[in-house]
Amino acid sequence: DWSLDNQLFINKNVFNDCGIPIPDDKTTYSWDDVRDWAKQMVEFDEEGKQTRWGFASTNDLYQLITAQLGSIGKSLWSDDLRSANIDTPEVREAFEYWADMYRSGAAVSVLSSPADWGGDSFIEDKVGMLNLGYWFGNGTLALNENAKDHLDDYMLIQAPSLDTSKPANAC
Repeated sequence: DWSLDNQLFINKNVFNDCGIPIPDDKTTYSWDDVRDWAKQMVEFDEEGKQTRWGFASTNDLYQLITAQLGSIGKSLWSDDLRSANIDTPEVREAFEYWADMYRSGAAVSVLSSPADWGGDSFIEDKVGMLNLGYWFGNGTLALNENAKDHLDDYMLIQAPSLDTSKPANAC
């Protein structure tokens, strides 16, 4: 699979609407940056129904945590793959991170979700960031009738990392 599925597509309209500076595609941002942005993007209507989310992904929680840990050379598994490293500080922080993202409504989840997995909601300015690979831009955005005429509203930035001193391997 040549598609680096841990990169981030961003919706510039949502960033602008929330007063968040557009990220630089050559900068490695932290997962904390992603959470800060996502929380600023959350929006509710007058009845209290959530209408905008900051972050969506087709990756499940295991993949998201694996990507976070991998960005600093850590693993959810022991070296011999016989046990899980669930008691390390890094793993505990990753679980706390995602619990916070889901509880706050910053990330699309079974607790709080738009009508779709994030693709159409992203195009409709209801999701600010999608954690997907390059294929999304060429396959979904470029061919979508509602997006193909304003592709400059979206951009792909590097995969976030727990250590911003070096780019994360998005694989």
